[in-house]
Amino acid sequence: MRKNNNSSGIYSIRNLINNKIYIGSAINLCNRKSQHFSSLKNNKHYNTHLQKAYNKYKKENFEFEVIEYVTEKFNLLNREQNWITFFKPEYNICKIAGSCVGNILTEEHKKKISESHKGKIVSEETKLKLKNRKISEESKIKLRNFRKGKKLSEETKKKISSSNKNRIQKFSRKVINTKTNKIYETITRASREENIHIMTLRQYLTGKRKNKSNLKLLNK
Repeated sequence: MRKNNNSSGIYSIRNLINNKIYIGSAINLCNRKSQHFSSLKNNKHYNTHLQKAYNKYKKENFEFEVIEYVTEKFNLLNREQNWITFFKPEYNICKIAGSCVGNILTEEHKKKISESHKGKIVSEETKLKLKNRKISEESKIKLRNFRKGKKLSEETKKKISSSNKNRIQKFSRKVINTKTNKIYETITRASREENIHIMTLRQYLTGKRKNKSNLKLLNK
């Protein structure tokens, strides 16, 4: 079932000029989008990095896009952290989800997050979903060590390096523009030069979303 922006989930605000992004989470994506652009328009946004960029490049060069819909609202911060770790967004002042001003989670949902971390109120079905969710090994290691306050050991660094190589290999397939026959060496390069959000392009190429571009994966 197709979802709309009244749903909860993870979003990005992308600068169409330089592809720099901001990542956040929202219980109501439509409301969150309005809040962001209203604050930016009035030069009152709490994120100074994003505000300065908005003032320089103007509204028409910023795009709000849903990265992932999240059904369980108490899981929003977990998923937001996953994407922050994955993309390393340039406009996020805080690199830990929920640690800065601007989050719209209610006290009730914060309580649910806390309780879920302790193993409470989570149904068996939800536990299974959380257990099987996709998160990179690099993200797991970084988050685990951050919570423990430990520095990365040499063994851990090797694991992260190996994870990075696997991730690079996964998204290093060539892409072709069927209209111009131009070939891009990687999905990332195609995203930048064709001015399409990396997540949107990946969804186009993997069939998870109707392909509105002229780009297709080249066979290996």
